[in-house]
Amino acid sequence: HQPFGQVPWLTDGGCSIFESGAILLHLGERSERLMPADPRGRSEAIEWLFAALNSVEMASLPWALFHFTGNAGEGPGWKFLDDFTNARLRHMEPVLAGREWLAGTFS
Repeated sequence: HQPFGQVPWLTDGGCSIFESGAILLHLGERSERLMPADPRGRSEAIEWLFAALNSVEMASLPWALFHFTGNAGEGPGWKFLDDFTNARLRHMEPVLAGREWLAGTFS
């Protein structure tokens, strides 16, 4: 069901979906709490979905792999990854601090 042999993958009725972004868009379409109907709210939910996949996940995945393999703190790339990931998350802190929800009414 998943051409790369990995998760995530979702079956919803007759629909089979892979990739987390596609799954989240599919689920969002099922409820206005997840994906607001108004154009601005919808755009905001979609932009944060893409930000999570392209800005946060791409920054944190290599960092997490170092941790999960027990190689955190080793090698010349570690300091760069650690600094980069922390900087990315520091940019998000003030945005998250001022909101109850990242986007919409459920996120």
